[in-house]
Amino acid sequence: MIVAGFADGHTAFLVRATLARLQSKLSLPASDVAVITRAKDNEVNLQQIIDLGDGAEAQESFWRALVNLHFAVDDATDRVGMQAPARLAEIGIDTAFRHRVAEVVQPGTSALFVMVREGSTREGVLAVLRGFQGEIARTTLTGNDRKIWERAVLAHRRVD
Repeated sequence: MIVAGFADGHTAFLVRATLARLQSKLSLPASDVAVITRAKDNEVNLQQIIDLGDGAEAQESFWRALVNLHFAVDDATDRVGMQAPARLAEIGIDTAFRHRVAEVVQPGTSALFVMVREGSTREGVLAVLRGFQGEIARTTLTGNDRKIWERAVLAHRRVD
């Protein structure tokens, strides 16, 4: 997973459009990219492209849960009492990465969350992100199966 933060609220949308144009060259499905904006009041908004075929609801739920877990306070718990850091650790996202993402996605900025799987051109994606002066945070997720990541993230959603 790569998170690239940008100094304003719109550059992430431009970068997503660039990645979409290079989609076949980079072997990067549009559903593996999400734009995050973080308002000055810390409100986090998510926009992603969803394939309306099978699994559309799971894709949308996955991104929402993943972003919520990233920006949850450390003592936020899900319905079985599991805290956000523990839930993310199940798929390879440790506390250090979460803190780095918080540094990269400051209030008043935008960011891209990109799931770069085997077969995707990681260096090509990084080159595009750096070309837009993105501040990069990255980690390697456990395994290479999005369905496993979805199950881990969605298994126990946060209790409100």
